[in-house]
Amino acid sequence: NWTTPLASLSDATVTLGTRTFAAGVPYNLVVWTSNPNNTQDSFTGNDSLVATLQASLEGIYTIGGVNPDYPTFAAAVSDLNQYGVCGPIVFNVRPGTYNERVDITSVVGASAINTVTFQSETRDRADVLLTYTSNSTGDNGVLNFGGAEFVTFRDMTIRNGATGTYCQVVNMGSSTDCTVEGCDLIGPTVNTTSNYAAVVYGYGSNNHRTTIRNCNI
Repeated sequence: NWTTPLASLSDATVTLGTRTFAAGVPYNLVVWTSNPNNTQDSFTGNDSLVATLQASLEGIYTIGGVNPDYPTFAAAVSDLNQYGVCGPIVFNVRPGTYNERVDITSVVGASAINTVTFQSETRDRADVLLTYTSNSTGDNGVLNFGGAEFVTFRDMTIRNGATGTYCQVVNMGSSTDCTVEGCDLIGPTVNTTSNYAAVVYGYGSNNHRTTIRNCNI
C-alpha cells in the first residue's frame, strides 16, 4: 500500500520490491487506487492498470514440429518483440512449411553479443519453407526486418507466392546489422521493375550493414 498525499495533477514514483521471474511464465502486475481524498470514489472506471510481464528470452528454442517451444514464427516473434532478450538466442526451426508473414521490430536487449538467430534445425535450406502471398503495400514482403538489430535468418527457403506487383520476399526496413545467409529467396516471375517486386529490398539510408550471403536469389 502507498498512501503518500499527492497534489492535484501531479506524478509520483513508487518503488516496488524485487521479484524473481521464472522463464517463460507471464506475471500480471496490477495497480489500483481507492478511497481518493478519504472519500468514496464516484468514478471507478479509471482506477486500475494491468501489465503482463515476463522474463526476457535467452538460449535455444524450437519452432514447429512436435511439442515445440513455439508452434509458428509469429508466436516466437511475438514474445521476442514483447519481452526482448537478455542473452544470445537461437530459434531452431523444424522441417515443414510455414504459411505466414514475419514482422520483426527493434528487439529490446539485442546487440552484437545478444544476437538473435532463426535457422533450420537440420541446417538444410530445403527442409524449411517460409511462404506468404502478398496482396498490397500493407502486407508486402514475407520477411520484414523493420527496426531489428543483429538478427540472422539462416538455411531456409523464403518464397512469396504472389502473382501481382506486390511480391517482395525480404524487406530490410530500417534494420541494422542484420543477415540473411544460406537461404533460397524466391519471388514470382512478374512483368514489372517496381521495387514492390524486389526479392531483397533496402532503401537508401534506412538500413545499415546488411549482409546477404551465400543465398540463391
